[in-house]
Amino acid sequence: MAEIDWRRIDVDQFDEDKLTAAELFTNARPPQTTDASVVTAAVRQAIARGDASGGLRQGLGIADLDPTAALSCLSSIKSTEIPQVLAQLSRVELDQLMRAIYKGLASPAANNCAVLLSWHEKVVEIGGEGVIVRVLTYRAA
Repeated sequence: MAEIDWRRIDVDQFDEDKLTAAELFTNARPPQTTDASVVTAAVRQAIARGDASGGLRQGLGIADLDPTAALSCLSSIKSTEIPQVLAQLSRVELDQLMRAIYKGLASPAANNCAVLLSWHEKVVEIGGEGVIVRVLTYRAA
């Protein structure tokens, strides 16, 4: 019987559930080609028209690049209208909003933390505690 060096056998070749690097990153987001300044201008125009919820949706599209557009909408929406605005957002948009809120809370000198905390409370009411967990475990592609 031939000697086999069992320490050098690749046991992963026999695993049916082995994932390749390509399979791990199939759900990665495509790179955003939208210029943040163009979207920020569109958000400001939406706020000026009185459509702060529409501006919020536009701002969430670039919230990972520049959260200031989305954060500027939060202060222009009345606290009584927050549940209606959040009810229109999808789960992914709620996650993006929560990421923007956390980025805003990270710089309290530039943002109104009282407004951000009230939005945080309402987002958790609508989206559940899973929103917080998804944001904390989020890794940008």
